Amino acid sequence: KLLKTSFFTLLLIGSAGGSYSRIDEKPEAIEIVHKFLSAFTNFDVDGIVNFFSEDAIFWAAGSSKLVEDTDGIRS
Repeated sequence: KLLKTSFFTLLLIGSAGGSYSRIDEKPEAIEIVHKFLSAFTNFDVDGIVNFFSEDAIFWAAGSSKLVEDTDGIRS
């Protein structure tokens, strides 16, 4: 299940990344993506959770429950 969720998440990140042909226009956005990918691939839960605001609403892949707090995102 973790591998399936991980693949789906990476797929979303990849499709959200858009074209890198404009990399010089938004270097800070690319840096954020790299930081997220680093946290994700290193299983840094705190690092991943820190990318979400305190009032974030999150629906994890394969989950039937909408998460509305940081503790839910962490789990």
